[in-house]
Amino acid sequence: LAALEAARMEPETVAAVVLCQTPSFPDVLRWTRRVDFKGLVATPVLGQVLVRATRRRLARAWYDAALPEAVDRKPYLEPALQAYDQGADYCLASALQAVQRSEPPRTKVEVPVLSIWGALDRTHRRSDPAALAEIAPHLDLRIFDDAGHFPDLEQPRRFADEVLAFSLRHA
Repeated sequence: LAALEAARMEPETVAAVVLCQTPSFPDVLRWTRRVDFKGLVATPVLGQVLVRATRRRLARAWYDAALPEAVDRKPYLEPALQAYDQGADYCLASALQAVQRSEPPRTKVEVPVLSIWGALDRTHRRSDPAALAEIAPHLDLRIFDDAGHFPDLEQPRRFADEVLAFSLRHA
């Protein structure tokens, strides 16, 4: 949603926006309540400690839910776990806390917006990918029926083709 905010604030400098698996603000709020139903992760400091302590287990659970059932998790999970071994972190708690402090968009984004959505992402099965049209009236929604949360990683050629075609239409 940060890219949409930038386009809303500076429409003369942003020609178009490309989003990947980005739900509407109301869907983001509902999603945060589902993944943190007890509110612990969204509690400052406590949330960071919990996520840090369970980040490897969270990564496994995340990829299990975010990827289509038939997809091998190894190419996604192993780099994440290796990154943790080298000092990387998972900022889920900070992200949830930031969302809870955010204000909903008050004005529409007038630039063209391409949103690419993976339909097999179980983490967003209750999110409506078309709901972004409420704040992005020039929404071009592309749903990859056979992709999960990462259409850009799962189907990079198709993703690149969609972005290139969109860019050429709005150059």
